Amino acid sequence: MLISSWATASSFLCSERLEAHFAESKSFRTMRAVRLLCSRKKTQSERVSTNRKVSARVSQPPAPPPPALAGPEILCNICARSGAETEIPVEKLTPRCAHVRTICKECIERHIAQSIEKQFYEIRCVCVEQGCSQTLTAQDVQKHASTRLFTRYDDGLLRSTLEKDPEFCWCARPGCGSGQLHATKNRAQIVTCHVCSFKTCFQHHCEWHSGRTCRQYDTDASNSEEVGLLQFLQDTKRFRQCPNCQQGVEKNDGCDHMTCRCKHEFCWRCLAPYRGSHGIFEVGNCAHERSCTHYRK
Repeated sequence: MLISSWATASSFLCSERLEAHFAESKSFRTMRAVRLLCSRKKTQSERVSTNRKVSARVSQPPAPPPPALAGPEILCNICARSGAETEIPVEKLTPRCAHVRTICKECIERHIAQSIEKQFYEIRCVCVEQGCSQTLTAQDVQKHASTRLFTRYDDGLLRSTLEKDPEFCWCARPGCGSGQLHATKNRAQIVTCHVCSFKTCFQHHCEWHSGRTCRQYDTDASNSEEVGLLQFLQDTKRFRQCPNCQQGVEKNDGCDHMTCRCKHEFCWRCLAPYRGSHGIFEVGNCAHERSCTHYRK
């Protein structure tokens, strides 16, 4: 029995089996051709394997050198540990600092975390040096913070920037916590939330006053002191009702962690509680509403 085509010959992967087969058929010429074909396939396979190994070695970037650390004579001005007890990199907190770094790696990351918790995104240098008030850029924060912490900083900085945009509006529905840009504010004052479809008045930051224009809404407030006070309290940009006692809570500045006079702690955006078995302190940021800007899985 002879193999009549190269396709049939290439289907045999073991040269020893091929030799045995052709020894029985006494076809020396075909056997020699198959040997040559098997040799070529083996050479090509070795070449591909070698190329892959070389490619893998080339694609792997070299490991970065370990950061240079300060000597034992340098003390961290936060935890008071020396360079012999903790890691105090020689690298400055920001290239604009004109002084020696005096804060360890752990303390700067804790400082960044506390600033984010208070929603202060203009994080300043905390080294003890007169006149140093340099602000860390996003690149500086990314360098000194963990990946998870920088993600929180990046999201918070985006929210803070959006809030300063004159076209940004928060949803006025209690518990929603979502916000969006409203580019048609000069033509239409109704903002329909893209999450819960609640209608908010862009000008007054409250539920849309159906049946009245914004001018009529202002006229009603000027004609009645009681109506004016009620409208003032409906401004969700400044006031929220405590989910526990229903009393009004005003926010002037600071973070979204609110504490009512009844001692109930809640999120300003979505009204999620901070305490309790399902609170933020217990289960983390997944306790926020999914539409809330503070929600995390």
